[in-house]
Amino acid sequence: MALRAEADALLARFEMTLRHSPFIFGDAPVYADFALFGVLGNLTFNNWNRLSPEQHALASWQARLETWRY
Repeated sequence: MALRAEADALLARFEMTLRHSPFIFGDAPVYADFALFGVLGNLTFNNWNRLSPEQHALASWQARLETWRY
């Protein structure tokens, strides 16, 4: 539980940012988006862990990045 609480605390900054922007630094993804996407992919692999309901901006961002095409 302590690890999850720490992870949620660290993800809170991204949650706040993504409430105001489609991607971390603007309208298109950059390296930081893909790095965070990998971290969240590991955290939520096979639905062993899920984002909390309060992390709706992160969940929306994750869905946007999954369908991103250049």
